[in-house]
Amino acid sequence: MAITLQAKRLRGDQFTADDLLESKFVYADVGTMYETITTIEVVSGEEVTHGGGADAGSYLHYKSVEDHGDSDGYIDYTTQNVQVTQAENGDSVIKIVIKYISVTAHDAWLSDSKAWSDAYETVTVLEDGTRQLDVADGAPPAPARAYTTIKSGEIALKWADDTFV
Repeated sequence: MAITLQAKRLRGDQFTADDLLESKFVYADVGTMYETITTIEVVSGEEVTHGGGADAGSYLHYKSVEDHGDSDGYIDYTTQNVQVTQAENGDSVIKIVIKYISVTAHDAWLSDSKAWSDAYETVTVLEDGTRQLDVADGAPPAPARAYTTIKSGEIALKWADDTFV
């Protein structure tokens, strides 16, 4: 099964600035998720914020371990609700965007980072007790956590004023 991200509107209509979207993230092929962070992308139209006012492009973590974690502290990210708000009357087209890293990929990054640190970093404790970290000359860049990005299809939003009849 492929990794997919879909979205749909749960609440909201053309006469309100606010809509509640639900995302469905299918990721069984990569196993347990270490973390996912979510934003929106405005494809066209008026400005849209998410999560209570975060700009499009700002990533938020929509779930907490306390509320959504299992006994090992891992969160099921298969569904999440995303609140979006249009800044002005008009039409907007958006996508939900998720950056994710699986437990397997995160553990590999930790291992690679430790090996890099062991090979290229030196910690010196100064007389005043502070620690100074030095990186060896010519060291390659430290390993970066490799998030993968996935986007939903386009969601059309409309906010208009009604008229008296």
